[in-house]
Amino acid sequence: FIVAAAGNDFNGRRIERYAALALESVAAPVLVVTKADLAGDGILDLVEAANGACPFAPAFAVCAPEGKGLEAIRRFLTPGSTSVLLGSSGSGKSTLLNALAGIELSATGEVRAFDQRGRHTTTARTLFALRNGAMVIDTPGLREVQLWLGEEDAGAIFTEIESAAASCRFADCSHQSEPGCAVKAGLADGSITEERYESWLK
Repeated sequence: FIVAAAGNDFNGRRIERYAALALESVAAPVLVVTKADLAGDGILDLVEAANGACPFAPAFAVCAPEGKGLEAIRRFLTPGSTSVLLGSSGSGKSTLLNALAGIELSATGEVRAFDQRGRHTTTARTLFALRNGAMVIDTPGLREVQLWLGEEDAGAIFTEIESAAASCRFADCSHQSEPGCAVKAGLADGSITEERYESWLK
């Protein structure tokens, strides 16, 4: 579960990096936008932004303290399965775990008011067993994710770019200045966003 909090700390580029990390480990990412109450009516836009960062992964919004949206997450927590909560400090991983378990398994803390970031309440990876037999690993918040990905891994995250690249005139197109580049054409017609393209280049 890639956990991203609604509010000031929400970052689509970070979700892309976490999704790439999940795929590299051969895990299936599920996107969870927590603290849905902070976004109000804009929560659907955040879920859409999360899904835009990882188009093939299911994306959900939850408000763990109120129990809202938990059923969508529970269907992935089958007996014998192992899941991991991955996200930055203060994203609500431990609060989500506690809500799913129905009891306080992991300590939680307040976020800073000025930037809504957390303070590393969770300091070690810990495996918890839920009542239904599913296992969940709570992890410390990640401040930064540096990735060294192959083309295949990057293509799995940037599916719209990978799809367009198949139509480029040259098989070794770098998608920067070659004539007949379908990726650059996608940028021009809006089917590929500038933000996603720049993230892909990184």
